[in-house]
Amino acid sequence: MEENFPSVPSFPMVYFLPDSIYVRELNCTSVKGPMARLPGKISERSYYDYFPPNAHAPGDVWMHLPTHGLLRRQSASGIVVTPSCDLSNRKVSTITYLPIIPFLDWVSCRDFLPEIVGSMLSLVEQLASLGISSTSAFNDTEVLSADLSEQMNSLEQKLATEKISKPVRQASQRYLSGGKHLERVRKGELADIRDVEICLTANRWEKLKNQVINNGFRADLHFLPADENEPDMSPVLKHSVVLFRYPLTAPVAILDSAQDPSLSDWPTALKTLATIEPMALAFSDSRPLKCLRLRDRFLSDLLTRFVALYSRLGSPDFSHETAKAISKELGVSK
Repeated sequence: MEENFPSVPSFPMVYFLPDSIYVRELNCTSVKGPMARLPGKISERSYYDYFPPNAHAPGDVWMHLPTHGLLRRQSASGIVVTPSCDLSNRKVSTITYLPIIPFLDWVSCRDFLPEIVGSMLSLVEQLASLGISSTSAFNDTEVLSADLSEQMNSLEQKLATEKISKPVRQASQRYLSGGKHLERVRKGELADIRDVEICLTANRWEKLKNQVINNGFRADLHFLPADENEPDMSPVLKHSVVLFRYPLTAPVAILDSAQDPSLSDWPTALKTLATIEPMALAFSDSRPLKCLRLRDRFLSDLLTRFVALYSRLGSPDFSHETAKAISKELGVSK
């Protein structure tokens, strides 16, 4: 049964259907194009309320919130996760929010490195004939260690000068693509999706994107579709992820002031606020702007997953070598 939502004159209704549409668009820099031409039952409009009231509530999506150095950007969009009872009764003086960053930005940060490093480690045995027979190059705390950099240089030379079988050559290219990705992360550059896909393989990359979209990839990540607002009013300009492991707080007084139309001079307002709220100056770059509110049926899923992450009791994982040895033992028949 199709859902009918009232149309919003300022914004065209844009529909999406299958995950495959999102998957294709996760490789792009814009969400315009084929999505806008597909009929379907649920749209981005189903996810968001585009005219949220001033009263604070969980699910509010803000632009221009400070990251306090946790991310490679001074500010980011964020979604409020403070319980509604605390907000409605003014029981708290701060609001907790989770950063929202574009999918490509997440792929380009350290948080995604285990996928790349894991893929490279799986290739070491195949590359033994080319002098790469140890995983010690990955033991360094650096994103790209000196040993790994030397391995890549040697591998490139051998690929150019030696006769190498097709399987080993393909493994080498995957290894080098992974190394190129690590180099970009080390320099703070955006990922090249081609290198990521080569390193992981096209099948694994496709599966990973589908898992991210369906919130089945990792417990600390939550997917949000692009809101398709105009850029200056779009906290989720591109398909993005919410980072559960990076909760931040902001004083309620600052966000109240940000919504006060009488405070036209934001820098002056912040200087006044700073006498009471020392964190106020962290909001100097841009005035926070509440543009959206995640609808309840989608918010409940996000909050359930967020709470579950921090309420679970875990145990240490096996090392890569131990897990590999046990995996072999599980496959041995006696």
